[in-house]
Amino acid sequence: MLKRTLQFVAMAFAAMLIVSCESDETFVLEKIDFQKLTLADSTFWNGSDGSGEFVVGKGTFNNSFNTQFQSWSGFAYSNVDNMVLNDYANQYSAFIADGTDGSNIFGVAYVVADDAKITFSRPVDMRYAKFTNSTVAYLTMVNGNQFSKKFGGETGNDPDFFMVTIKGYDANGTEVGTVDFYLADYTAEDNTMDYLVDSWTSCDLSSLKGVTELRFYLSSSDNGDWGMNTPSYFCIDDITYRYE
Repeated sequence: MLKRTLQFVAMAFAAMLIVSCESDETFVLEKIDFQKLTLADSTFWNGSDGSGEFVVGKGTFNNSFNTQFQSWSGFAYSNVDNMVLNDYANQYSAFIADGTDGSNIFGVAYVVADDAKITFSRPVDMRYAKFTNSTVAYLTMVNGNQFSKKFGGETGNDPDFFMVTIKGYDANGTEVGTVDFYLADYTAEDNTMDYLVDSWTSCDLSSLKGVTELRFYLSSSDNGDWGMNTPSYFCIDDITYRYE
């Protein structure tokens, strides 16, 4: 699985960079791991309190909650770990194949237009973040349903993909860089290289320097008249950056 191997190589390289940065007294290294937030077991926060955001470290996470439809977009946070139920009632669960103890709090994004964004209180140099699929997206890609296709198709040969794109912007609103990370990749000619991300996997973001905002977008090979058919969720943790 070449692309997945490259992602793990990038993770190791990012870790090396971080170790070297810790010895540089001119920078402060900070990681958003969501553990300072408070949740009861197997619950979530989705913005229903109308606050419109939540803050962790230097990051403000955007949230949009619709009181009429009781729906949300942008970022929520959760510690739900149900990896069986493929239903929107389970939209806050991360898919972690080796299981969790239910104590880890992580970010969940439901991507609609530009709603999924993080604003930083000062310019930061990104280092990495960890991603995994939501349970709803993962099981939909594995099995398909009445709205979405099974990835690979019936033969397994369809070149499907599901990807999160991270764009960094500076204080002037100028785009400083873009990083793509595959949450599923079935595009290789060799079907044995096909994969879906099913554990916390590091994405190197070190090319995004001097950013005050990150915006997240999702794209898929499965699209219809109304847009993307793949459920537009991803889960995120350990967002790491440095600043002077």
